[in-house]
Amino acid sequence: MNQLHTIVDDTKKHLESKINQVSLAEMKARALDCDPQRNMISQAIKDANRMGHLGVIAEFKRASPSAGVFNPIPQLKNQVQVYQDAGAHALSILTNQTYFGGSIHDIYQAKQFSSLPILRKDFIVSQWQVYESRLIGVSSILLIAEILSTAELIEYHELAESIGLEALVEVHSLEDTNYITRAMKFIGINNRNLKTMKTDLGQTMLIKKQIHHDCVVISESGIRERGDAEFVSKQGVHGMLIGESLLRESNPAGKLALFATTPFALE
Repeated sequence: MNQLHTIVDDTKKHLESKINQVSLAEMKARALDCDPQRNMISQAIKDANRMGHLGVIAEFKRASPSAGVFNPIPQLKNQVQVYQDAGAHALSILTNQTYFGGSIHDIYQAKQFSSLPILRKDFIVSQWQVYESRLIGVSSILLIAEILSTAELIEYHELAESIGLEALVEVHSLEDTNYITRAMKFIGINNRNLKTMKTDLGQTMLIKKQIHHDCVVISESGIRERGDAEFVSKQGVHGMLIGESLLRESNPAGKLALFATTPFALE
């Protein structure tokens, strides 16, 4: 069992206790009582492309399984304000507590200090979490093809869209692309090998060729320098998700500004 599936098993255990406190029916009612977000991340990426640049989703987390706890621990208020001021087009916020040091309260806090649309990054394995995501006010959720059956992926994607959420469908391999349907228009290619936890930007080059052309495609993980961003742009992606290289950077504003001006290589 790779580390991703260990995290998923842990997520399911924690989810059971949450559902015991708030039923699916109650979570659905609460979620649908809230107004959906109007600013979608895929549209922000397209807007950046029209301006000639690759879109940037800037990520906040305090730790990760591959890197451990960051030292010093990033401060959310400062980080998201830097991201917005330096030209990010959207935010990615980790809400997993055990492995990434996050929570849904980070979403609420990020919304206080930034007007950028937010991707909730977590391990979505239930309808309950989809409705919770609408409740906390994000624009998009992450659906990881590796951890879901084909039926679950389609179900959660359709549910998200039906309640005004956008779903970023993340693939890690060529095999994962078999589960992408024509209805899935927002795709993330994760460059991390789940067995070794190492990153290889060649994943973007390999997998992008298998994704239908009317998708907005994001390259994730392993983008550390401007040259990396230019490489994935040349593979035909529309944007990139960058986390650790900004969170470890002494001058994140300067580095993000470089990423945000990466030319968009027209397909």
